[in-house]
Amino acid sequence: MAELLTVLLIILKSTSILILVNSILYFEYKNRFFLSWTICWSLYLIRYILAIFLSFSPRSLLLFFFNQVSLIWSGFFLFKGINEFLDKNPSSRWFLIPISGTLWSGFGILVVHFLLLPLRESLFILAIPIFIFLAGLYLYCGLTFLKTSQLTGVSKKFTGIGFVLWGIHKIYFLYFRIYSTQIIFGYLLEIVLEIFIAISIILAYFQKTNTELKKSEAKFKMLIDQAPDIILRINRKGLIEYINKIPELHKIDEIIGTHATDYVPPKYKSLVDKSIKNVFKTGDPTSYETEAKGPKTPRRWYSSRIAPITIKGKVDSVLLITRDITDQKQIEQELRNLNELKSELLNRTSHELKTPLVSIKGFSLLLREKYHSKLDIDVQEIVDEINNASNRLESLVNDILDAAKLESSKVDVKKEEHDLIDTIEKSVKEMEGLIKLRNHKFLLNLPDELILFYDEKQIRQIICNLISNAIKYTPRGGRISISTKIKGNSVIVWVEDNGIGLTEEQQQKIFKRFGKVERYNKGFDILSEGSGLGLYISKKIVELHGGRIWVESEGENKGCTFYFSLPQTIPQPT
Repeated sequence: MAELLTVLLIILKSTSILILVNSILYFEYKNRFFLSWTICWSLYLIRYILAIFLSFSPRSLLLFFFNQVSLIWSGFFLFKGINEFLDKNPSSRWFLIPISGTLWSGFGILVVHFLLLPLRESLFILAIPIFIFLAGLYLYCGLTFLKTSQLTGVSKKFTGIGFVLWGIHKIYFLYFRIYSTQIIFGYLLEIVLEIFIAISIILAYFQKTNTELKKSEAKFKMLIDQAPDIILRINRKGLIEYINKIPELHKIDEIIGTHATDYVPPKYKSLVDKSIKNVFKTGDPTSYETEAKGPKTPRRWYSSRIAPITIKGKVDSVLLITRDITDQKQIEQELRNLNELKSELLNRTSHELKTPLVSIKGFSLLLREKYHSKLDIDVQEIVDEINNASNRLESLVNDILDAAKLESSKVDVKKEEHDLIDTIEKSVKEMEGLIKLRNHKFLLNLPDELILFYDEKQIRQIICNLISNAIKYTPRGGRISISTKIKGNSVIVWVEDNGIGLTEEQQQKIFKRFGKVERYNKGFDILSEGSGLGLYISKKIVELHGGRIWVESEGENKGCTFYFSLPQTIPQPT
């Protein structure tokens, strides 16, 4: 009896260690199979604790029942953990097996209790199907391990063979239970196999993890090696630890361990060094562009991006990805040249148009004023139309010239101290005739004074353009308002109307060159004149002043609100 208790206590200690190891591995790696194995060994521990109590109360049917139930469910959770380990999710139907075993034990105990059957022989008979179930379960696990392609090497064979031996042992253990003199030997075999299996499984896990890691590294290396970009890993000292492509006339041994700034021109060394250090310091990715020339290649442009490689929340090293953007730079330069050529063409064409336009406009005015009494009504209407068309064309030419100047950065912004309220009121006064013509109600929500530094001519041009758009695109008898407010370090001005509104798509379009939204033949009582450059020019002017312009609208027929902001900063004396 003392020897049996000693063996059981040894089993309790070893099983407790297995529970501790598996629970630690679960909390460290968060793999479900470690949780299943922790439950398995915990139930095994309960089973052996009950076995100790049974040694003192061998006739307790309740202790025997819980002992057998713990044995059944521990085997099932071991089987479940093995399947999860091999990436096989066992069906919920598998739970029917331990449930059936539990019901079998309970039913058998009740039969023995109420029919007063011989206790020792009856309990032995009840244990037979349970041990056969466990034997089949362990044999299944062993054969599954030996057949799997996910594992190779010694740990696979040891684990598979260990499970097979454990399955055979469960059948043979019935023999030990018949002969009480052999039961200690049976328990000793149990503890040896239990520890052997547990250690083999853990070794198999780390071998599997190592194999998967090597496969992942091989795939990653293949992708990196095939990448068109140059990819480097750089440590905190700025030294290169890895590179996927070797620059011309170099060997890999010459690159590894050298500083990242050794391969950029002197004028970019500080930029590259600061960028790398900043990523280590902040953990935020950054990018930059550099120019370089190889021993056998012409000067080329490169775009580089640096991203942190973090381990446990700390930046361990950085990944530097460099791409040749020479062709892109050449295309960008060609586009800039083309844009300048276009702007120059528009500028010259507009200037050439102005000369005959002035003559046409002048002669039409001369005809109307000097010979008005000699012209019949039809001719007078023709002369008036010539004059109106000249005014529209002059406005278009002026818009084109303004846009060309803004694009070429030839516009001088003459910021001086002005009262923004006064500028707004002057703009409204200028539009008063058109407001009355369209019979709009115009509201001013303005403070008494708002002193800012800005170019009055340019800001007045913006305000007049926004008011003009609101007047033209609001049907007769509409409501228009202009308001201001201070928000942070900016002053915001907005013009609101209840006109025809804008869709989301139209809102994205209107601030671009010739981004006018056409509304012909849609039944709106609006004026649709204009070049489509007004808002584009307004946007450029606002940006030159350090502000921004935007629009809000809930959709067609729901009005618009155009906003622009100006900074409140006072210019520093030069």
